[in-house]
Amino acid sequence: MKSMIRYLKPPKHQRRLSLLDPPSSYPPYFFFKMVLTGGLSIPHWYTDLDRMLSETEGLCDAYTCAVLDERHAFIGNKILSSGKPLLMEKPLGRTLSEAKQLMELAQQTKVINLVNFSKRNAPALWALYAMVKNNAFGPIYSIRAEYHQSWVATKCWGDWLTTPQWRWRLQPQTSTAGIIGDLGSHIVDALLLLFGPLTAKGTAQIIRLDAAINTGALPAQSLDESFYNQMETVPVKAAATFSIPSPDGSTIPGTIDLSWINREATDQFKITLMGEKRYVLLDLSLSRNQIYIYDQSHQVNEIITHPAVSSTYEIFINLVEKPSNNTMMPIPDFKQGYLVHHTLNDLFLGVLPV
Repeated sequence: MKSMIRYLKPPKHQRRLSLLDPPSSYPPYFFFKMVLTGGLSIPHWYTDLDRMLSETEGLCDAYTCAVLDERHAFIGNKILSSGKPLLMEKPLGRTLSEAKQLMELAQQTKVINLVNFSKRNAPALWALYAMVKNNAFGPIYSIRAEYHQSWVATKCWGDWLTTPQWRWRLQPQTSTAGIIGDLGSHIVDALLLLFGPLTAKGTAQIIRLDAAINTGALPAQSLDESFYNQMETVPVKAAATFSIPSPDGSTIPGTIDLSWINREATDQFKITLMGEKRYVLLDLSLSRNQIYIYDQSHQVNEIITHPAVSSTYEIFINLVEKPSNNTMMPIPDFKQGYLVHHTLNDLFLGVLPV
């Protein structure tokens, strides 16, 4: 492979890459060239997408896109239309229509396409996948999926009022309904991988940024107009219920719980499957390689370890180098990205941007 172009948000660009001294006035996005042989080098950066595509024609094999959600559709359409493989950071698009458009264009151009649902990089998820697909756990009575972080409450990763890397996630015009597009994408991708389609049940519960401040869940602070869209702020905590079919013809109930304001959880991704006399826990804050089976007294009676797996980036590069390669694991292509967005739209009806 010659090289791969990666798109990064300006804050990440500055933080991760000391080799480049960008101008003090940031354009909407930067581009840099990643040479896969011989380490990382940055011979060029661009502020014009068409110019970059033109000047890298014949020099670049593939692209990845890791920009603000609002830029996914514009950049994705340009790259897919150029006929080059594309790895898109989640979510696939900011709106359902954008995600559908990108999926359909990827199918039309027949280029390699993946969405970077990065929880798939954890071997523990594949241990749970094998258990579910092989029916090794037995009947499942209920499912609980949680993804909690604390950064909006504690600012442990930086002040989101002033740090662009975090600020945009809380702004309605740039994010995908705040926490729903961010953490919800990971949870729903994992659930679809494990169980297939989810049926939304009931009405989702939402706590928005301004409400969290007004009720004291977050420290008092003043929000400027960029945090509002039609008088609404983005969700910082959300919950939804769903069901999946059971082998006996009934349904298995499930819950999804998302939070950016849980002070006890810096970054906690958990899926719990409840059985008749035991339960299985995937908790990536405990282990990225193992899942735990507990008895009724909450004692661990079995630990299942899964070997290392290829990351989504590694799978993407392998497919670019050898398109005929068949991976044993389901891959998160743009069709999966669209299904994730569609499912989120059903679970949190009327909350995602349109």
